Amino acid sequence: MDEAYGFDDAAVVPDSYAGVFPPGSQSQTIIDYGACNVQALENAPELKQSCQDGTITLQEMTAYTLENNPGTPVAFLNSKTDQVQIEYYIAIANSFKNDTDIITPEEYYNELNEIFEGYSKYDNVVEFLVQSSQHCYTNNNHLWTADTSSKDGGDEGEKKMLEWLSVLPMKEGGGSISTECRGDKIDDLKDRPKLETTYCLSALDNEIDK
Repeated sequence: MDEAYGFDDAAVVPDSYAGVFPPGSQSQTIIDYGACNVQALENAPELKQSCQDGTITLQEMTAYTLENNPGTPVAFLNSKTDQVQIEYYIAIANSFKNDTDIITPEEYYNELNEIFEGYSKYDNVVEFLVQSSQHCYTNNNHLWTADTSSKDGGDEGEKKMLEWLSVLPMKEGGGSISTECRGDKIDDLKDRPKLETTYCLSALDNEIDK
């Protein structure tokens, strides 16, 4: 990544998109957007083949990037019940005439955790999860107000999103950044409270320390 863009220190901050798709729709959606022909896949033959085979996923592409750029911190911002991402899911389900055409906020948060749990094995990944339905933070005033309790903040004991991001990009000896999530910790999604989004998955408790 540093060779392609010419930087010494960098960080990636994906804002409010995890890729929660209805069953059987993700690979075809990616292919329909012409992703198999993008230049980036020319340098990733395994992803190119996966795309041509019709099995590629956003999670596979993200994992490839994380694995091949271990020195670049990736800090995901996401609301636990992002209303726009939920609406994306419903729109795609309807376009595919999928039997699973709706998803509840609780189901969305569960699938979000499953995706982030897959990324948690990489040492360069952390998340900031907000108890909110807000979609996107970096393009509006909520970047200044949000903490893990709300898009508008309000809990003096909670770290603000902007404060959390302020350590990025990280130089050697430049500090640390850890996953932030408000709620009781659970070790297994099977143990999650029913019809609740107030929990946090302990597998996401990563820390990047330089």
